[in-house]
Amino acid sequence: MYEPMNIERLKQFNLTAGEAELYLFLLENGDSPVSEIAAETNIGRTNIYDYAKSLIEKGLVTDYERSRKIFFKAESPVQLEKQVESRVREAQKLHTEYQELLPILKQMYVRNSDLMQVKYLLGDEGFSKMSNKIYMEGSADKVIFLLKDINLYEPPEPKYRSFIQNRQLYTYIFTNQKQAIAEFKARDAKNLRETRYLDIPMKEDVVLYESTMFVGKFSSRDFKMAMIENCGLANLLTQLLVK
Repeated sequence: MYEPMNIERLKQFNLTAGEAELYLFLLENGDSPVSEIAAETNIGRTNIYDYAKSLIEKGLVTDYERSRKIFFKAESPVQLEKQVESRVREAQKLHTEYQELLPILKQMYVRNSDLMQVKYLLGDEGFSKMSNKIYMEGSADKVIFLLKDINLYEPPEPKYRSFIQNRQLYTYIFTNQKQAIAEFKARDAKNLRETRYLDIPMKEDVVLYESTMFVGKFSSRDFKMAMIENCGLANLLTQLLVK
């Protein structure tokens, strides 16, 4: 007699307990009519037909008529592989749905929590995203750069000039490199810009714009910055640096 444990194991293959019991019975006892199955198991006659129909659809059972009786026959257990493949497809579909839904749910979570939103911007694409956010998408009238190496600063591309002029967007550059300030100051007036000396050590480049703070390496050739949004620190630093 088949073990109840095998019924539970077969349920993992998208079979109900009744379907699993019927399939195991047929595997163990061979081709059987409904009357024999009902006598030897706890499955009622009506349920036998229902379970058998489902198993036939899954390729695990076939039926035929002999001497005016319907016999059911178990097919090879290899057919269970189809159930495995079906479950794998379902899992893959669920994983795809998860990947598409997760960013939306994360945005909803962060928007209604006290957590800061952090994104990482890298390379040319990252540099363009930061520039677009500052010069094209925003509405503030100032942007602040704190740079370890002021010589790596690159002015906005020509395509941003009209946006800068229309908004009168003023740029503040802070550096602790005294020797390089004079050259920048000579060009400040033409570029809606002011370069200032800041006597503090700088381990990272920082860009402050509205409530967003960019931290990392500001260089178009090797751009690596974390973009921290909804950052109260950005507002505080802006107020302290530019009064």
